[in-house]
This record gives sequence, structure tokens and C-alpha cells, in this order.
Amino acid sequence: MSTSQADKNLWAAYGAKLLDSFALSSNVGPNNRLYIAPLSAAGIAAGKNINEAITNMGILNVADTLLDLESPVFMPTRQSYAKRAQQYVNSVYLNADKNTGAQMRYNNARDDMKQATQDYNDTLAADLTTWKEQTSNGLTTVPFYTWAASNAPDLASAQKAKDTASATLDAATKDVGGENAAIVGKISLALNSATGQNLVTGFTMNVSATSASQVTNPAPTNLYLAPAYNIDNQYAQSVDGWINTFPQNKGNPKSINFNASDASDSTWKKLGFSSETVNVEASYCIFFSCTYTENRQTVTQTMTAEQAGSELSVTITATGWSTFKVNPSNAWNPSQLWDLPLDDAAPNNLRKPAAYVNQALLAYGVGMEVNMSANTSKTINDWISKASKSGGYATVFGYNIGLGGDAASTQSSTSTWNEVTKASSSTTLKIPADDNGYPTLLAVLGTALPLPPPSN
Repeated sequence: MSTSQADKNLWAAYGAKLLDSFALSSNVGPNNRLYIAPLSAAGIAAGKNINEAITNMGILNVADTLLDLESPVFMPTRQSYAKRAQQYVNSVYLNADKNTGAQMRYNNARDDMKQATQDYNDTLAADLTTWKEQTSNGLTTVPFYTWAASNAPDLASAQKAKDTASATLDAATKDVGGENAAIVGKISLALNSATGQNLVTGFTMNVSATSASQVTNPAPTNLYLAPAYNIDNQYAQSVDGWINTFPQNKGNPKSINFNASDASDSTWKKLGFSSETVNVEASYCIFFSCTYTENRQTVTQTMTAEQAGSELSVTITATGWSTFKVNPSNAWNPSQLWDLPLDDAAPNNLRKPAAYVNQALLAYGVGMEVNMSANTSKTINDWISKASKSGGYATVFGYNIGLGGDAASTQSSTSTWNEVTKASSSTTLKIPADDNGYPTLLAVLGTALPLPPPSN
């Protein structure tokens, strides 16, 4: 089901209120956009009770994500900033002028590096899948790189081939000479380290895919390596502060209220998008969705904001919120790379516009209250009741309600239907604030990558 105009307006109104509440309007413009996350999207776990690898995984999911310039929704891990950089540096056009020998060596070395990188990435993905399956089934309890040393000789071979290709490319790049060649050589070596299987400060970091329900695990063993990313130093302290002050702030939380009529086509411009080209088609952008089993059949019910009627309004509450800068480690971040020309044979996706994340809007103790007509409320309550009895799931304005059938680690909400029922009324659906130690990602700010310049 496609997103209705009223649904789009509701999300635009929410985004505009976020901008105003976080005083970020001056940060948005032609090259900077606000991307809105589902309301129960897992944020970045942090604080004194959280292992660094779990925090690192949250940072990676946010900061490594590349975003579409026309879609205002944030969905992590669709495209990777680090992988795009790796692919880009292996596709840069360098001109050796009249030194045909140097040009040929560079072109061949670059092609070999492309293949070695692809082989390595494919091998790593396959071995990670096997390791994760064995970890889930209790067949191993050691970090990936420890497991791989005994169980994945193919990965060691692929890593060696990539390192050899990297060294050959570095030598060939130096033979080409010139300012761009020096930049390519430096970035290529740094990216090779950032995407490798050695723990090197500033280049790689331990991450753990421990789920939201297990974030207090002090020593996770399901570790593997990823390119190093950073978040503001005060973030962990801020999260501890939110958790400690939740009891005193839950009675008087921060709040924003909005409805579909608060937005118009011009609102998207305020968020950095064009009203003519903005694409609001993520499934969670539909106001209400519910899936359950009835008569042995899977049933999905949806209701748009338009169908919910003019009485619909939404209030989002949080006991604490703030913005935090996120970025790749300076040791490998290829900031100069994007100004270099691409070879004619470069993959088309490298010429497609995209945005990288530079700030995250995070909150704690997030709750929601939806006011609607009695008829709309009854319909939604009936559907959710069916879902709760059959282990289904439901989302209201992107907020996942715990019904026992959706335990995705990408959700920060642990509010159950029983808790929602107790807090709600005949015309109000109220999802109580969670005090579960897990922040919620509200939105991110993204900046457009420069488009590649012409090669001649």
C-alpha cells in the first residue's frame, strides 16, 4: 500500500517540529537534509553498563549509512559509506600524461585491487554469516576473528590477496605521480586497513550485534571488526544522565504535538527536500499497520492518516534528548576522495547522489499519544487485540508495539499491549515511555556527497 498524502504531511509536520525543537533549521539547506527514523528505532546504546563494542555497533549502524537524496526516511545499513569509499578509490581516474608504462601498470593494479576487494568482501560476508549462525545456535562463543583463524582459511587467503594488491597499487600510483596520485595512494592504504581483520586503533573497532534486550551484557563474545566511527565524547555521559533522571522527568517530559494539517508542500523544503521529488514510501510511513493470523491466514490491516480522519493528532514525548556528531575516524576518512574524477568504467552507483550522516538526534524515555475519533480508536484497538492474541505485530506512526511477535533488535520499544491498554482511553492510544536503558534514534542530519568531477 502506498503512502497517502495525509501520511506524507504527518511525517513532514513531525520533521518540522523536530527541527524547531532541536533548533536545527540553520543546519538544513540545499546540501543538508533531515532524515526521520521510525519512532521506536534502536538508537546507540551507551553508558557505564554498556560494553564499548555494543556502543560501536550502534554508531556503525547510524554513521556508516548512506542515504537517498529524495527519500526523507532513515533506514540503516542499506548502503555503506566505507564500502562506497573503497569502491570509489578503486575507480579513480589518474593520468600519467605521456608515461604509458606507468599508466598501464596503474590501470592493471587498480583492476586487480577491485577484484581482490570484491573477493575479500564476498568471502567475509559468507564467513560472517556462518559464524553468526553458529553463535546463535550455541556452537561457538568466540569473537569472529578468533573463529576465523581456525575455521575460515579462505578469509586469510582473501585478506592476503587484498593486502598484496593494495601494496602493488600503491607502488603503481606513485609511478603515475602528481598530487591526485598521492591522495589516492594515501586513501587506498588507509581504507585497506579500515576494512581489514586486524584491530588497529583509529582504523577498525570491535562491534557486537547484541540485541536491544541484552544491552546490559557486560562482556559480549559475538565480536567482529568494522571500520572505526566516532560519536561526541559526552554521549555516554548524556545517556547515563537520561537514565538517572528518568524517574523525576517522566511526569514532565519534553513534548512535541502535530497533525497532518500542520504541513504543506513547502514543509519539505524546510527539511531540505523538494516537494516535487520527495519520496515518502517506507512501509512504516503509513499511519497504522497491523499483521496477525486469522483462520490460519496471515492478515495485514493498514489505516492511512487520511482514513483516520481530521481528529487525528500525535504527541511525542521524551524525558531527554539532544543531537550528537557522528563521523568516520580521521585516520581513514577519505574526505579528499570525493573531489577526484572517476574512470569511465566506474560503476554507475558511484555517480548516483547520496548523503552521509553527520549528526544524530537521539532521545530517551520516548512515548507517544495519538488522539483520534472513537470509531477510529475502536477499529485500531480491535485489530491490535487480534494481533496480540496471535503473536502478530503492529506499528502506529512508526512506533512498534510489543505484541510478542516482533522481537527485532532494531527496535528500542519494549512497551507491551497490556501497558498500552492500561494507559489508553476510548479516543486516545498512549504508548508509555520506556525506561529500558536504550536510547531511541529520532532522526539524522545528512550532507550530500559531492558529485564526481569530469575526468578531462
